[in-house]
Amino acid sequence: MDSKDGKLSCVGGIGDKTPSSGSEDNLDSMSPENVARSEDNAGRSSVGPVSQGPGKEHDVDGAPPKKTKSTECYIEHRSESLIKSIRNERIAMTREQEEVIELLQLVEEDGVPNGSALYFIATELFRSPARRASYRSITAAENRIAWLKWTWENVKT
Repeated sequence: MDSKDGKLSCVGGIGDKTPSSGSEDNLDSMSPENVARSEDNAGRSSVGPVSQGPGKEHDVDGAPPKKTKSTECYIEHRSESLIKSIRNERIAMTREQEEVIELLQLVEEDGVPNGSALYFIATELFRSPARRASYRSITAAENRIAWLKWTWENVKT
């Protein structure tokens, strides 16, 4: 570094190592009076306190660190959890579809022809679990048909 002009300038590039005292790159800085001092301070840093513990080097330009076991276990657990929830959703969807099919068969048994306007109204109303339960709770066929018509006309879907 040079600070004669009041400006600090640094020589070196990314990844360059700072020469240690007494290396070929800075031999002229090793005057005889500094030799004894540098030998006394061998291994010490002039920048700050010296850490007595083991150091850990970080390579900024290197590859990212390998995944740890805990990360791998976490990813595996999350993947399994996601697969399980997808399976449960498919099972629930299948049950819902089966219930709608069953109720539409009941609509046909009540005398509503497949493909009629009232049949399609039933398919739309049966999208709601609450409406499916209501329809199922009505015991008489003529009351179920009346419920389909009334619900379609009076309740906004």
